[in-house]
Amino acid sequence: MLRRWQQGDDVASRELFDRYAGRIWHLAEQQIAKRLKPRFDGDDIVQSVFRTVLRRSRDGDVEIEASHTLWHFLAAVARNKIHRRVAHHQMQRRDLNREQSTPQSDSSRQPHQDCADDEPTPDEAVALIEEVNALLSTVNPREAEIFRNCLEG
Repeated sequence: MLRRWQQGDDVASRELFDRYAGRIWHLAEQQIAKRLKPRFDGDDIVQSVFRTVLRRSRDGDVEIEASHTLWHFLAAVARNKIHRRVAHHQMQRRDLNREQSTPQSDSSRQPHQDCADDEPTPDEAVALIEEVNALLSTVNPREAEIFRNCLEG
């Protein structure tokens, strides 16, 4: 199937997915800690594995002869992706151990009542305009124009 995909048979990619996606998903779900599943899960790994493998095989970077070898290769790619994602989410700035839950608010209040107002005060708006103008005075006119266009949408 992989060879057919490499030769341009788009149906082969669907057959590969149908044959191996469930197995990759089960592998990923077994290896991803429950506390990390809100961040990524088996579906994310399946998509990432197939995106990588199909792209690299089409580019000629992957040569696999037998289906049992293909499964071992897909499983290894999945495990590597899981390990990288776990490491990514355990970096100091993203570490789940650093997350703190928000205190329970009065149940009679609406959740949005605890949020700050989205609109700046007049003083804040003036301060922002002054800050932007000061920043724009330090760059060349072309960069200032690009920045203004970005701000305007």
